[in-house]
Amino acid sequence: CELGKFRAISGGTACELCEVGKFTSSPGSSECALCGTGTFARLGGAVSCETCPVGFSSGEGVSECDACELGFFNNQITPSCLPCSAGFYAGAIGQTSCTSCAQGQFARQDALTSCTPCSLGSL
Repeated sequence: CELGKFRAISGGTACELCEVGKFTSSPGSSECALCGTGTFARLGGAVSCETCPVGFSSGEGVSECDACELGFFNNQITPSCLPCSAGFYAGAIGQTSCTSCAQGQFARQDALTSCTPCSLGSL
């Protein structure tokens, strides 16, 4: 079988396209591999998987990527969306980085969508 196709029946001659979310880059394959986390294959018959754009991620074997949720970001250093650390926030979906809280505000925990004003007289 050619690239992007596999032989479903051992010893058979019919070749089938890899399903969306899967690929094969070896001729004569007997199965297709799942696209890994942070990658996708939009169409059947893929010979490789595409990397999700920054601000997006995916699970394994998918045909499209999802935007990172509020409080999370992805800059393609890792394949998954990561929570913003304390002191930072992500107030929109699909963030490529986290924003630092302004002076006089804080974010006490991870994965927050906004910062909270400090109380009067606090540091």
